[in-house]
Amino acid sequence: LLGLITVTLYGGLHLGTRSSEIGEQRADATEQIRLIQGFIRREVSQAYPLLWKHKGKQQVVFRGEPQTLYFAAILPSHRGVGGTYLVSIGAVPNSAELIFSYRLATPEIQGFEVMEKPDERVVLLRDLEGVEFAYYGKRQKEEQASWQGHWRDPRHLPRLVRLRLKTSNGLLGPELV
Repeated sequence: LLGLITVTLYGGLHLGTRSSEIGEQRADATEQIRLIQGFIRREVSQAYPLLWKHKGKQQVVFRGEPQTLYFAAILPSHRGVGGTYLVSIGAVPNSAELIFSYRLATPEIQGFEVMEKPDERVVLLRDLEGVEFAYYGKRQKEEQASWQGHWRDPRHLPRLVRLRLKTSNGLLGPELV
């Protein structure tokens, strides 16, 4: 009888310990997503409406794609040389990683193609199943503002940027706007 009670208590203790470990892992993963979203919120809020000439026309340095966001921002000098940088945040094709990369904006740069060779590239999150950016604003003056999957308006930045993340372990981070 004492052996049966001991086995039952041990099984309950093991189940409780395992449940606690799983809970801690989920809490850690959720906290990591929250921290990364805070970082992205700060970086996107630094978006600067830098103008550059591209194919003979002036346009705002901003391009929004469903998987990647490109923009210009003024970054502090502790990241290298202070000043205006070209920044990208997004998923790399055929990869399960969310990447933050940046490159110092210089006059000879004409497009975001240079981001293939950034000054710095940081993996923000691994084991991603999905990344989805959306952009809120008007395409034409007479049009109603709405959420769009792409943003390539050469005149202005979108009013809002939305990010949805889903990790491969099933965790869905809160929607970031």
